Amino acid sequence: MKVVRAHGTPYERGAVIGEAFTDAMASSLAFNRRYLTGRGMGDDALERRLEPYLVAASASLPHLVSQIRGMADGAERPFLDVFAANAFEEVYGVIELSAPSPAPLERCTDVVLC
Repeated sequence: MKVVRAHGTPYERGAVIGEAFTDAMASSLAFNRRYLTGRGMGDDALERRLEPYLVAASASLPHLVSQIRGMADGAERPFLDVFAANAFEEVYGVIELSAPSPAPLERCTDVVLC
């Protein structure tokens, strides 16, 4: 197991994490990109889909958005791709719920405790 110690601002911590996990992030983000483009969701459609989530996250959890920006920069990946990975359940639900499915979707649930 890889252990990374990150200190500083949320952005700085994200940059350390992104740099430390560049290869793993590249693999995960490549999978997400193949999944999305294979279902007709290019950059413009993805950006439109994510906009309300980014606005809400920026307003209520700006430190986490800053950390994700740092991760993207540290891993030298587009912010949109890294944010999409963190909002994948929302994007996945829209894509999969718009297509006929023989079985109900079973995905993760996010919970934020304040």
